This record gives sequence, structure tokens and C-alpha cells, in this order.
Amino acid sequence: MTADQWQRIAAIYDEAVELDVAERELYLARTCGDDAALRDEVDALLAQDARRGPLDTAAWVADHLLVAPASLTIGSLVGPYRVEGVLGEGGMGQVYRARDSKLGRQVALKVLPAHFANDPERRARFLREARVLATLNHPHIAGIYGLEDSGSVHALVLELVEGPTLADRLASGPLPLDEALAIAASVIDALEAAHDAGIIHRDLKPANIKVRGDDTVKVLDFGLARLVLHDGQAPPDHGAAPTLTSPAIMTTAGTVLGTAAYMSPEQAKGRVADARSDVWAFGCVLYEMLAGCRPFAGEDIAETLAAVLRTEPDWTALPANTPASVHGVLRRCLQKDRKRRFAAIADVRLDLQEPIAVGQPGPGPARLPWLVAGAAVLLALVAWRSPWSTAKPPTEAGTPLRFTVAPPSELAFGGPMAGGTGNSAQLAMSPDGQHIAFVAGTPSGYRLYLRSLTSLTATALPGTEGATYPFWAPDSSAIGFFANGKVKRKSIGGGPPVVLADAPSGRGGTWNREGVLLFTPTPQSGVRRAPSETGPEVDVAVPQRPNAGLAYRWPSFLPDGRHFLYTVAGGACCPPMRPGMIRVGSLDPAEPSIDVVEAESSAFYAAGHLVFAKDATLFAQPFDLQTFRLSGEPVLVGERVSWEGSRYVSASVSDNGTLVFGTGAEPIVQQATWFNRGGHVVGPLANSTQYHSLSLSPDERHAAVALQTGSQSSLDLWLFDVTNGNSSRLTAGPGLEGSPVWSPDGRRLAFQNERDGKSSIHVLTLDGRTEETLLDATAQGNSDVPTSWSRDGFLAFTRRDASGHTGVWVLPLDGDRTPTAAVQGADTTTSGRFSPDGHWLAFTLIEHGSSQVFVQAFPGTGVKHPVTREDTSHPVWRSDGKELYVLSVAAASDGVIVAIPIDLGTHVETGVPQHLFLAGAGRFSDGQIYAVTRAGDRFLINARPRRPSLEPLTVIVNWPALLRPPR
Repeated sequence: MTADQWQRIAAIYDEAVELDVAERELYLARTCGDDAALRDEVDALLAQDARRGPLDTAAWVADHLLVAPASLTIGSLVGPYRVEGVLGEGGMGQVYRARDSKLGRQVALKVLPAHFANDPERRARFLREARVLATLNHPHIAGIYGLEDSGSVHALVLELVEGPTLADRLASGPLPLDEALAIAASVIDALEAAHDAGIIHRDLKPANIKVRGDDTVKVLDFGLARLVLHDGQAPPDHGAAPTLTSPAIMTTAGTVLGTAAYMSPEQAKGRVADARSDVWAFGCVLYEMLAGCRPFAGEDIAETLAAVLRTEPDWTALPANTPASVHGVLRRCLQKDRKRRFAAIADVRLDLQEPIAVGQPGPGPARLPWLVAGAAVLLALVAWRSPWSTAKPPTEAGTPLRFTVAPPSELAFGGPMAGGTGNSAQLAMSPDGQHIAFVAGTPSGYRLYLRSLTSLTATALPGTEGATYPFWAPDSSAIGFFANGKVKRKSIGGGPPVVLADAPSGRGGTWNREGVLLFTPTPQSGVRRAPSETGPEVDVAVPQRPNAGLAYRWPSFLPDGRHFLYTVAGGACCPPMRPGMIRVGSLDPAEPSIDVVEAESSAFYAAGHLVFAKDATLFAQPFDLQTFRLSGEPVLVGERVSWEGSRYVSASVSDNGTLVFGTGAEPIVQQATWFNRGGHVVGPLANSTQYHSLSLSPDERHAAVALQTGSQSSLDLWLFDVTNGNSSRLTAGPGLEGSPVWSPDGRRLAFQNERDGKSSIHVLTLDGRTEETLLDATAQGNSDVPTSWSRDGFLAFTRRDASGHTGVWVLPLDGDRTPTAAVQGADTTTSGRFSPDGHWLAFTLIEHGSSQVFVQAFPGTGVKHPVTREDTSHPVWRSDGKELYVLSVAAASDGVIVAIPIDLGTHVETGVPQHLFLAGAGRFSDGQIYAVTRAGDRFLINARPRRPSLEPLTVIVNWPALLRPPR
């Protein structure tokens, strides 16, 4: 293929790639005509681009670059090579000076990271390419001698080139014209030889060019080059990512800037790299040799890449004696539109021939390009600013750019169950856009990690064990989080965490620029202002009635620092019994709160918009900071966003327009599962699905279960055969039908029916599948949840009235069916359960943010006998009435099953509680969430299996550009 042929192919490809599918087909048919070979070449490029677009792939960094390379000790052997010293660190591992004991020559060993070298497919592909690269027997290319496999160590054996790099030479200033042009001629020769063999370097820079003592020029690091094949059998390899994504990023800012400064615009934009990308890099190197500075420079990565994409070099920086022909070469090399750039490096020689008179002119062939693995990261960095600069809001003229951040090695995103389900990523982006704080770990322990957006690794923060729900100080100097029943502050500069206030089970925090901290200490409490030197801890957003079915959480300050967003959770989840609401509150207690939007979501303000979620989809909608009202239509900015039943949405944004969110984790995963008394899993009830409230039949042959069907606003009752898992549907109406309760004879089921916000209690006769209404609470505006059916014909239920008050009530099933309150003198009671003989009632009493199980005689409103001193809920009786089971939340929010011996004689006496096992059951429901067999030896529990997220976080730089209407 000649340069002219390649130029035509590239021109057609550049036009076609910008068209949609229908327009592209017409364009190609018209342009290529009957030239089948031409059409094949263009189609190959387009197929390649569609197959591995970096902006569309989840992996933005080569996997192996996240793994530390193997370290070798001086004197150790790798095959016949004895290590003599360390030369440095490159894009694919550490580089050592070694001696070949067989041939007696000095070599360089580049040790491959284990994750790369131990992958058979990658190793085989790399070996194939290394063999081709080894054929580059050229005086200006450092040779590759082979690939050495020695036990667990895998290393490239390279020619050892002594002498300084061109970068070392340029540290002293620009080179004389004749010296610079001589080096340029050697580099052209090296690149032309590589391009003739179908190899593109992709990372040409002064640090990869050495000038030996005899002035011989050697181009290094073709080990990072990409072999370009026509057969399409070698897919793009993340292991071939340029040095910008190498471990050098972690320690050497100059290396990062150097690489970024020579990256072509198409590589930064995620397009395929071809010979013209090397032409661009060559132009950058030649310019720097002559001017003594880079053509595209900045104080940090962001400014450097911004210059690459948007600015022109300072041509006045070139020496006054620079020939016009050299000026012309540089301008052609550094055209941002590659269609206007030199098509081949040999064309550069033609224009430089007059001033330097080297070689014979001739077209140098090019080959099909491969995509640059991880190039999206480079463009993403454009939006970043250094931590020493002032963060500025992004301009909507930019392009939204995506990349991902994987969890640390062998860890998962998530958190302790005390922070929710533990399945969703808990994270916070720093206001200056420089760091992401997130919770990660294993089921045995979680802590906070800090990930700089200019690093490939995350750092564990000491003293943050058990941390949940991080949030940042406005100046990005410290992180707030919840752990061990406290809200704490951790400086990212070091030092131990500082305890700020009590928070038994925190649900979000936020700071304003005056240092005022708002937080929610428990799921049942209001939003609280932390104590300070000027005042005590006070509530700033309080439920109308504490512990009355409303939970205020996830505060987030608005820009004025006086008003804040927060979420009102409307009862149990999931699905919610009533819709949640995002509100605006004020530090001024006299100022009323304002309802903003109905949503089961935390929320924050950014770029003139309210950002919130619905059904795992993240939206942004225009929001007026004066009226606190929404306008316009919501715009989708993220999908499959992880969230939890606590209404926490795994998303955060910086002040300068960088958005991060977790993906993929299921918010509520409840699987009806059998456990034995020791806590060992016996097996699931049936296939995995969204299980909710459940009840075991008196003969233990069937289980009635509420299952989510379709949307979150739909629940139906199903009947499961305990022995074989077969099921049949009992109800199919719209709305929520759940909280089933068996009659003592096992022939009927009472259940809650809630449609259009109106609640009632129905009863279903299983023999004839007839249904009737037992209690219609519509007139009172109540929400009634059945919990127990006594052998004497009484139905216990939990009633939440219109004001939010919650109490245990009893409905007689004979006579006039007039319900009465069963527990008097108590503010909030739930989960009433009759004893097997029907003479006692166990229930949960909630006071001052904690819950405790009591027993009292029935009927009657007598003495309440406490069962335990722990924070407990959801009592269940054993069939003989001699043991009572409760969920204890003293150790974990999802509950430990506790067995309490109980004697219901003249006086209620309880024995020593026995903690059986961690149930993993969500306790945020008034209905039955677990059942116990008659003998008390097996438990059917709506368990939440731990499924921490292994999916990467998604980062979108300049996300406000997503808000522009499509053209």
C-alpha cells in the first residue's frame, strides 16, 4: 500500500466515522464505487472503531498497570540473566540492568507485572508481537532480544543502550539546529522502518530516545508499540497502553506531562492511532529540540492536554535561524486535523531533505490502525485542575468524557451492613475534583480509601475501619464519615480521625463553608446540627412526630450555606409504603421546609440543577436557588446507578463538573432462605427474586410470600410449597399486596392491600380463592399492616395514622369488627404478635430513637414486661410459647436472631438471651420478615445476601455538557 493509497483510505474513513449508519452506507457506496479493495480497507477501520471505542468500554486503564510489577533483588537470576541493578520503571514494569551469562553481554530486563504475564492469552499475544518487533533490526531502534519465562517472573530481554536520553539533554536547554536535525533524521529512519513493518510506536517522546556517546541515536520502548495486522486477528490490547497510564504516573509528574505533551489529538479523543500519530509526536520532539520547550505545555495534566486539543504552539519560540522548510514541516506535523497532517513519516523526510540532506526520499507505507487502550482517560484529564489552582465551573462548550475506576485489588465497593445493605458503592467526590473517597473492603472489614484522579492506585485511610457514607469538607481538606456510632472527621493530610458527635447509625452529612455540620444520626431521627464552640447540638429538620414512620436523612448544603436539601423517607422500603420527598430546609428554624420533588432518592445541587435518581437512573433538572422550584424536564445523566433502600444514591459531583457514580449493585436483594439454629444456610425457599414479607403456614407445608412483580410500586402474594419450591400466584391486582398472616387453621390469609395511597386489610380464603375486605382504613387515612392472627379470632395489626403516629391495634373478626388500640400509654408501637395460647401480646416499642420488645397480657392494657435490654424488634413466638425470638440490632443494623427463654406464668420471667446468628434481614418493615418452625430449629428469613459491587465506578468529566439539547 502506497502513501497515496493510505491517504485516500484515511480520508474516507475520517468522513465516514462521523456519519450515522444510514448516511455512512450511502456515503461509502458513492465514494468507493466498485473498488472492493478500497471498501474492504475502510470497512476494516470502521469495524475496529466500533468494536473497541474507549469511550464505550468499561475499562479505561490496562488491568496489568493496576498491579505492582515483580521486584527482583540484585544478584538474582532470571534464566541466564543475572540482575546487576535497577535502571528505572517503564510502562509495563520495572527495568533492570542484567548480564547475559551465556553470551557475556549487558541487557535490560523489563519485568512484566504478574497480572499481565500470568494471563495465557495475553502472554501468547505479546510473545507473537515481540517476535515481530524483534525483527526490527535497525541501527536506530533498540533491539528486543526475546521474552524470558523463569518461574513466576516474565521479562522482556532488551538491548541495553548506554548514554543519556534526549530528555536528559534537553534539560540543559535547546539543541543547536544541526544537532537537532541530525537526531531528527535518525528518528525518522527508525519510525520509517517500524511503519514499513506495520508497527506504530504510539509513545514517541524525548525520554524514549537515547543518544549514545558516539552520537548514535536509538529509539526505545517499541515494546509498547502496537503491531498492525490486516487479518484482524489481534484485538486491541489494554496492555499496550501508553506510558501516561504507567506506574510512573504515581510518582513522577514530569513523566506524566511529558507523555501527555506528545499525545496526538486523535489519541486523546479515543480514536484509532495510525502512522500520523507518530508524525505528530515527532513534530513535538523536533519542536522541543529547537525551542527548548514543549509545544503544548501546562502546569498540570489538565492544562497540558487542553493545550494539545485547543491551542497552537508558540512559533516565535523557535530560533531565529530556523529554516522556513523546518517551520513548514513542524506546522504540517502538528496539524490537529490529521487529514491535513503528513500521511507518512517518509513525507517528513522529503520536506526536510534540503536543509539536512539525508537518505533518499520515498513513500513509507502505513498499516491499519489500532485503537489506543485507555485513551479516554487522557481526554478526561483535560477537565481536571491541579489542587493548587482555583476550581472553576466547567464550560458547557466541552465534551462529556467517561472513564471508570475499579475497586482496589481483591476488594469490592460497598460497606458494612450497619450502613445499609452494604451492596452499593458509598462514595464522595472532593469539591475541587481531585479525589474520590469511597468505602471498600471484604465482608470481614471495610474502610475508607482515597483515590487521586491523577493516580492509578487508591490509598487506605488509617483509622477509618467500619466507615460508612463519606462526605467532604468544602475546602477538600477533610472527609467526614460514620463509624462506631460516631460521626468523625479525617484530614487527608494525616492524623487520626476526630469524633464530632454521636451517630448510632448515620444517614448522611454535609458541611458549609462556615464549618456548620449537618448530619442524621439514626434512620428515625431528624437532620441535626452538630455541636460547635458557639452552640449545642440541635435539630434543624425534625419529623412531625419522632419515630412516627418518617425518616429525615441525606442532608446536602446548597451554595448559600444556609439552606440544604434533605430526603424524607416515607416509611418502610422496598417498595415504600408511601412516596419519599426531597425537600429544602433552612438553618433558621422559623423558616418552613419546602417540598421539591417526590422521589426515593438522596439529592444534591450542581451546575444549576437538582441531581436525583428514580429507579436506578440519575437525572438532573433545572433548579432555581431563589424559589427552590424545579423547571423544565429532567435530563438523564447516568443509568444503572446503585442505590439502597435507605434512599442513598451512589453519586457525587465536584464543584468543577466531575461526576462519579457507582453502578450495578442491586439496592434490595432479599432471598427467602432457610437457616438452621446455628445460622448455617439450609437452602433457599425457591428461585432468587425480590422477596418481601412472608409467613409460614401452621402445618409448615407452605409459605405465603409477597413478591415484587414488575415495578417497585407493585407487590403480589404467592404461595410456595416448602418441600419442592413450586409456587402459585394468589393475587394479581394493582398496587401493593403484602404482609400475609395465616389463620390458625391454615385456610385463610389476611394481608395488606394498598392502592393509590389507600390502605385496607383483606382476607383470602385459599380453598375457593375468595377475597373480602376486613378493614377499610381509607376514611381515616391510615396505613394498616396485619401482623398476627390469634386462635381466639383476633387480628393484630400495626396502624400508622395520617399524622405519622404508629400503634398496635386489634381487630375482632367476629361481631362488629371495631378495631381498638391494644397498647395504651405508649407513643410508638409496632409488630404485635399473639402468643400461641392467645393470652399474651409481644410488640416493639420505640422511644428516643431505640426499639425494645415488650410483652403484656391480652386482652388488657396492663403492665408492659421488657424482654431484653438490647435494641430489639420483630418478636416471633415458638409454638409452645416457651421461647421468644427477636431481632437484635445492637451489633448490626440487619439484625441478629436472639432466642429468649420465657415463662408466661403469673409473672413474666425471661431467661438469658442466646444470640443465634446474624440474620441479614432488613428490619425496616412492620410486617413479618422471618418465620420460625414449631420446634424452633429452622428459620425462614428474608435475608439480604452480601453482594458487594465489583463493578467499577463511572466518572464523567464535564458532565454538565450532557444537559445540552441534542443537535
